[in-house]
Amino acid sequence: MKNVQNAYELFGKKTAKRIEKSIEKILESDYEIRFEDVDESFIDAFLPIYTDSITQKKGKLYNVKEKIKKFQDEGVVYRSISLYKENILKGAMIYTIREKNLGISYNIFPNEISVKLPIKNITFVADYHIYQDAIDRKKEFVSHGKDRNLYGIPTHSSIGVANHKLRAASLPHVSNSMKNEILNLDELSIDEDTLIFSGDEKGASIKKALLVSKTSEEEMRKRYSILFENENFNLEFKKI
Repeated sequence: MKNVQNAYELFGKKTAKRIEKSIEKILESDYEIRFEDVDESFIDAFLPIYTDSITQKKGKLYNVKEKIKKFQDEGVVYRSISLYKENILKGAMIYTIREKNLGISYNIFPNEISVKLPIKNITFVADYHIYQDAIDRKKEFVSHGKDRNLYGIPTHSSIGVANHKLRAASLPHVSNSMKNEILNLDELSIDEDTLIFSGDEKGASIKKALLVSKTSEEEMRKRYSILFENENFNLEFKKI
């Protein structure tokens, strides 16, 4: 976040303009964006949204209330960028305020809202706001959380999640966690659309990635253009 004054600078010009226009449309509608503390009553309102979203994606459900309370008892501060309609919570980005960074813990928003927005994914609006909050608080970076390689396989994050994070100006790194196992690519057997980030050591920036698909490279470029155009790593495409 160094030398950045306005969060729009972190996005591509077209994406930044679409986010700006989307925020204007939200403010003109019956939707509302709130910036609020995360307390027990907020978590109770958030839990049904979280449960429904993760269940639809067939993902793993975690005890959000217990986890947040545990960290709050240890002194961690949580905030939320929340979407409301007529005072009913519709989605939220819950994040922590750390010494050097802001860290996204939960990020659940509806796929569509009743207002047509220039930006297809409303999560970009929350991304803009958390980046601006980090700039205003003079934090070094925003962490979008940890995902498990490989993207696209059952129980792991989708390739679309990686695509979104990259469009939102994220830079992938190898996790520092001692629990993670680093495998060689030749140890993997892949027979479906899969994205693999390849790093040399824990904590290192990702410099290589492999996208494997039964679909043509031309079609995958249309679907995930940022993967092919990202300047921070080299992407190899392999058709199976």
